[in-house]
Amino acid sequence: VEVHNRRRSMFAGYSAGPGHVRLSKQTSDAVKILTACARGAASATGQGATVKVAAIADEIGITKQLGLKLVNALARLGYVETVRGPKGGLMLARSARDIRVGAVVRDLEALRSGQEPPGETAGGLEPFLDDAFAAFVSVLDAHTIADLADAADREARAAVGGQADGHEVGDGLDRETRGSGPGR
Repeated sequence: VEVHNRRRSMFAGYSAGPGHVRLSKQTSDAVKILTACARGAASATGQGATVKVAAIADEIGITKQLGLKLVNALARLGYVETVRGPKGGLMLARSARDIRVGAVVRDLEALRSGQEPPGETAGGLEPFLDDAFAAFVSVLDAHTIADLADAADREARAAVGGQADGHEVGDGLDRETRGSGPGR
């Protein structure tokens, strides 16, 4: 069923496969930008270190222009701060441990829904779609950007060293089963 009103924007670009739901590409890329900022801050030598948008775009496989667009949205939502000049770039506006993935998704989708033109109703599915989206995002609320950054670091070490958290690389275990969560 295609939904044409504000709920369409919540699910536009989402796809479900066997046992999983995927975020829209732009929302996923925005979360990756926040994760890259967290990883960059952790590897930097001092507080307030910035990361270049071009470097993040290259790292996550998007164009610099799309990176700038997403950074602008993240800055408007208060997740990142931008700094101009030769030592400029972006940094997280608060600790990665304080940024819940579910909140980021919720905020980005609300921003997108404000840009969608109104249309037809979903034929009575609105409450069910709202419930499904809320359930999906509530699972993401259990994880922080720091959890994603830690998982990315483990995966990077695993690619170099061959193991992460006692599991062989390619053993089918995803980030969530490797122990990332709200208590980490």
